[in-house]
Amino acid sequence: MTEQSDSKTTVANHQTSEDQRAATTDTAELALNAEPDARRLEERYAGVNPAYQLAISSYDNLVKRLDAYDGRIQTILAFAASTTAVVPSVANANGLHFRSVWLYLALAAFAFTLLLGTYARLSGTVRLLNPSTLYEKWLHFSEWEFKKNFIYFAGKDFEANKALIEKKWKLSVAVSCLFFLEAVLLVVWVAVRA
Repeated sequence: MTEQSDSKTTVANHQTSEDQRAATTDTAELALNAEPDARRLEERYAGVNPAYQLAISSYDNLVKRLDAYDGRIQTILAFAASTTAVVPSVANANGLHFRSVWLYLALAAFAFTLLLGTYARLSGTVRLLNPSTLYEKWLHFSEWEFKKNFIYFAGKDFEANKALIEKKWKLSVAVSCLFFLEAVLLVVWVAVRA
């Protein structure tokens, strides 16, 4: 009885060893077959290297555009604050009264300009590829695959950053319009009292 179980164990061990060898052989064949596939992909998509350089520079271009819109909004806010401070001072020197609907409307427009401008500056964040993600999840890729994946995620970040730029542009236009409205109301206030 023990001889039978020993022979079954030997057959089972032999079967397992053959299965493991077959699995190892299959894995090795897949690896060998995958290498030419990777080479074929590199040859077929030769534009990955130049596209990689463009993907890197796209981050820089988008950040510059975002900074430009933030700067524009900041400039409008500073100009609106200066105008709001200077015009009533000059009007007071000329004997204008501060109990005017036009002045109150101008101050309300300034308040909305300030609130909307502050919201515009603080809203949204720039999406960039996190270097720790590269370290944790990408270092095992080949150079070509790394560049290919970088291009893909740079495209996703580009779309998100483009939407943020568009939002900030619309908000900067709204802030400009509110400032223009404030200026018109201040001019009406001075003109009506003059």
